[in-house]
Amino acid sequence: MASSAVISAIEELITDNWTHCDVRGFAEEPDAEVPTALGDFAELTFPVEPSETQISTGTPGNNVFREEGGFRFCVFAKRNGSVSVATWLSRIDTLRDALRNWRSSDGNLRIFEVPSPAINNRSDRNGYRELSIGVAYTHDIFR
Repeated sequence: MASSAVISAIEELITDNWTHCDVRGFAEEPDAEVPTALGDFAELTFPVEPSETQISTGTPGNNVFREEGGFRFCVFAKRNGSVSVATWLSRIDTLRDALRNWRSSDGNLRIFEVPSPAINNRSDRNGYRELSIGVAYTHDIFR
């Protein structure tokens, strides 16, 4: 699982740049079945087990450990909803632009490239189409 600092920063980054539907964060338990009254929504998950490598050695406080992992942002758009797939793709492209080459204010958390979204028309969640992006990150920890 991603470190707590990464989860907090990524949740804040997504929340600041996505206003098109509610986002279920890491702390919320995803439901296998979504009530049809819910409407469009998104989920942020950290399905990739990150790796950590010590990339430098030195005196205490000058050792750098690099965590590399990823997160998934998935929009669940209602089938036959009022928003077209093309509009959702455009919105995701805008989010991709905000994420691309992003750095945290301290420079320790970085996102470089953000791939195009995958579209799943056969979602396990009945009545929804899934549009998702998987994004890699690196996080440097000084100890």
